[in-house]
Amino acid sequence: MNRKNDTVLRRLTDLEVMCTRLARQQDQILAGQHRPTIPAAVVDDQQVPAIPDLYNIPNEELTRIKVSAKSSGNFAAALTKRFFPELYGMDNLRYFYNWNGGGKHGKRELDPARREIIRQFTVRMYPEVRQEDIFRTNVINAVNEMLRRQPKKQRPALAAVQIENNPPEADTHYQELDFNAL
Repeated sequence: MNRKNDTVLRRLTDLEVMCTRLARQQDQILAGQHRPTIPAAVVDDQQVPAIPDLYNIPNEELTRIKVSAKSSGNFAAALTKRFFPELYGMDNLRYFYNWNGGGKHGKRELDPARREIIRQFTVRMYPEVRQEDIFRTNVINAVNEMLRRQPKKQRPALAAVQIENNPPEADTHYQELDFNAL
């Protein structure tokens, strides 16, 4: 019986040591993380980080983007394209990035300062995404999807396949289409 108690105590001690090590490592990782450093400004009795002039967009243009976007996620995706033009060059660097970084493919995170600016503009135009969980499901998922999506020119011609499989009977122009050429 004493031998079993000794074994249990030794295992407990080992677990406590491992927990202490993990807590220390976690503290080191959290201390080393990069935080966006944007100076704060007071707006409507709320402290909101000020947007640098380089990234400031007039309200008319924000409204135009909102009208063409039709949702908070598409709005944030359009802002991402505007604030991260380096991701859309010949190298297609966007495939190596997502909002938070990490994941099973080890992608890099988008610049935290510009992410915060996108968040501010999105919350300003779509107040319903102010809550973190709604922002995550509506906005972050849409931005990540936009970053990994292929350009329309490279996507397979699904529309032609769908028309071929489900021909419209009443369409007189349908008979003129040559699906073998696709």
